[in-house]
Amino acid sequence: MSKLVGLSGMKSLDRFKYSLGSTSSSPAAAKTFNISSHQPSNSSSSGSFANLKLAAEKLVKEQASSKTDLDLANSKIKKLSDYIHVLEEKLQHAYNENAKLKVTHREDEKLWRGLESKFSSTKAICDQLTETLQTLADQVKNGKKFVVDT
Repeated sequence: MSKLVGLSGMKSLDRFKYSLGSTSSSPAAAKTFNISSHQPSNSSSSGSFANLKLAAEKLVKEQASSKTDLDLANSKIKKLSDYIHVLEEKLQHAYNENAKLKVTHREDEKLWRGLESKFSSTKAICDQLTETLQTLADQVKNGKKFVVDT
């Protein structure tokens, strides 16, 4: 009985081959048949596996290298962010210092104007004193002349 099953299996296989042969007039069907009927040999499948293994190892190395590069880039970004933060603090300090200096400058300008006003008043008084002294000197001269002449 097992021979009968085997023979009937062979007959269905022949029918399958015949049906593939009759439908393989289209190029797609022929390609499908060629691909599906191709049985890889042991040597070629082990070669393919070795190639896949090498490719996988290469990808793992590239991934590790990329991870290292990303870690390095993240480290640099963190350092640069910290540096930027320090610079921003210094800039804020400089702005604050500048504002203080502007206030001090305004106060100094007011004081300077006050000093200029006092200087101007003092100069006017000095000029008046000089004029008065000159007048007195002239009067003293005239008095001496008068005393000598008399």
